[in-house]
Amino acid sequence: MQLFPFPASIDQFEAARSITKPRHDPRFSPRWAVLTAVLAISLTACSTTTTAAGSTGAGTTAGSTTTGGTTTSSTTSASTTASGFAGGSATTDSPGNSSAVSTSPTVTQSQPAKTPVPAGTAGNIDQTVASSSQSTATTAPLSATAQFDQKVSVRIAGHQVVNAIARGPGETSGPAVALTFEIHNGSAKSIDLGNVEVNVADAARTPYTPVFSSDLNKPFGGKVSAGQRMSGTYVFSRPAGMKDPITVDIHYAAAAPAVVFVGSSQ
Repeated sequence: MQLFPFPASIDQFEAARSITKPRHDPRFSPRWAVLTAVLAISLTACSTTTTAAGSTGAGTTAGSTTTGGTTTSSTTSASTTASGFAGGSATTDSPGNSSAVSTSPTVTQSQPAKTPVPAGTAGNIDQTVASSSQSTATTAPLSATAQFDQKVSVRIAGHQVVNAIARGPGETSGPAVALTFEIHNGSAKSIDLGNVEVNVADAARTPYTPVFSSDLNKPFGGKVSAGQRMSGTYVFSRPAGMKDPITVDIHYAAAAPAVVFVGSSQ
């Protein structure tokens, strides 16, 4: 605070009063003085930091923030790196120090095929395909033993009328016939009986329906060794109004001839 001597006259008193009056002006209050000083310090620090960062040439920008009388400086780098596809990259720096690197992936195109491929043979709806039927080795009575060939034979070892209980789709419960076959392998090697097929029809060629789900149905399976025998049972529903005699054909392989049995179903 400024001190003045005691005025000697009224004029001096008024002059001294006019000098000391600005102390009560808000613009000259202590608060405004502090804020003015802080603002001056902040502007000075910002100017100094910006000048130092610009001289490095690394693209760095510095700034300062004043909060509650405290000045905080922050620095942000302007260098940015972006990665591209297939290992390529591009780098962008500040204007004082800029460079760019770009790597493009190499694409190899396959050559078109040059070897001609012949067109397939098209069919014709007017063509007639010759039908193929399995040959029959022999026809025998139901009680006989028949030969598939000179080494393999078959016979109906059991023939009985049963009441079948059907459990599978398309099957019919009721009167049925159970036929048990025995195949003898007289050859010198084993024979696969996993593909044995049996069909039954009456005198009018009405087919019997197989009942595969019947507990009595035990078909052939596996291989029969040389000199050995194997048995299998097949169950068929009897069609209504069936007529004797019935025809039973059996074959153990697609390439082997079938054996046909004919006789009464009673």
